[in-house]
Amino acid sequence: MGRRRQRANRAVGRRQAGWRSAGLALLLTVVAWCGLAWPLPLDLTRGIPASARHAGPQTRRYLVPGDHLQLLYHFQLVAGFMRGDPPLFYNLYEFNTGDDEARYLPGKYYAPFSVVFGALAPLAGAALAWNLLGLLALWLTLWFTWLLVRRLAPEPWIAWPAALVALLLPYRWITLAGGSPTGLAMLYPPLVLLGVDVMVADRKPWGGVLAGLAIYFAGWTDDHTFFFCALAS
Repeated sequence: MGRRRQRANRAVGRRQAGWRSAGLALLLTVVAWCGLAWPLPLDLTRGIPASARHAGPQTRRYLVPGDHLQLLYHFQLVAGFMRGDPPLFYNLYEFNTGDDEARYLPGKYYAPFSVVFGALAPLAGAALAWNLLGLLALWLTLWFTWLLVRRLAPEPWIAWPAALVALLLPYRWITLAGGSPTGLAMLYPPLVLLGVDVMVADRKPWGGVLAGLAIYFAGWTDDHTFFFCALAS
């Protein structure tokens, strides 16, 4: 009974440490996002970023052409699928010459991010849903990287600086602010490597399942990230 209780206490302690690390990761992510994305926090519910570069004194502009509008279009399309208008996989608004049946185009549509956006948009509005989605991707990147490095580092304190490096990579912020799906999909590499390490080092099958699912969904979101994850794993 004593050994069982000790194992149970250790399991509870690990879960509590995991939740504390998730909370700290969220706090650090919000601080980093507020600093690097400024003045976006002032327009959280009214606008989305169009570029990582400052546009000069005019920071708020309307319908700036770019990848962000293309990705937002597909997210809005999935939100429509989820409420039944248009019907599932019918892209009625792009290259439609009058034959709606020809616009039946099954595909990945940047899931699961587009599905999360579709769930948030009716409640929060498109702009807030977009910005929360980017914040979610940044938070998970930081937390997944912390979980990975904590397993590999000789000292526990090393995990946080390493995770912050992964969060603050300029390429990540450039792609995320520019509306590239790469900016969202970059949460998958640390998750893939975490799954591979659990599978190999701990000989736990669920690690392989986790890595496989992460690579699979990376391919749904962004080909560049999928290719990197496949090579790295």
